[in-house]
Amino acid sequence: MILELFLIIIGLALLLKGSDIIVDAAKALSKKYNLSHTAIGLTLISLGTSLPEITTNLYVGTRISAGADVSGIAVGLIIGSQVTQITLILGTVALIGTMYAKKHTFKREIPMLFIALGALWLSALDGYVHPIEALGLVSIYLVYLAFLNRDHNMSKISSMK
Repeated sequence: MILELFLIIIGLALLLKGSDIIVDAAKALSKKYNLSHTAIGLTLISLGTSLPEITTNLYVGTRISAGADVSGIAVGLIIGSQVTQITLILGTVALIGTMYAKKHTFKREIPMLFIALGALWLSALDGYVHPIEALGLVSIYLVYLAFLNRDHNMSKISSMK
């Protein structure tokens, strides 16, 4: 039990230091390539913070392919992680200090959040997500990234005028 507690503390300390490094590197990329902090957060940081879930789910996927019944772990991990990020983490940060974002960001991102959740809900109505449905979910994300890139480029052009 003491070893496990020690490993958790070490893991949290490494996570904290790693977070500092990633945020500093993201700010540097944002400055170097003239990208907004929001665009960096919505793409690079969000992918980086999701890497543990992605890695775990890839492993779970290999176990499912081998015949293990571990689908619940994957579903619980993804849904639990997102609910935690949207409610607990966002709420805790807002309790510590008021969070600000441009109205444009909320008008663009909140509908995307509901589109993603709705697509997942529709895909899972029958109790499982087919590979074709999974391809649709991944496609939605790729279209979203393309939209973010186009939106960022359009805002750069309009700010130059």
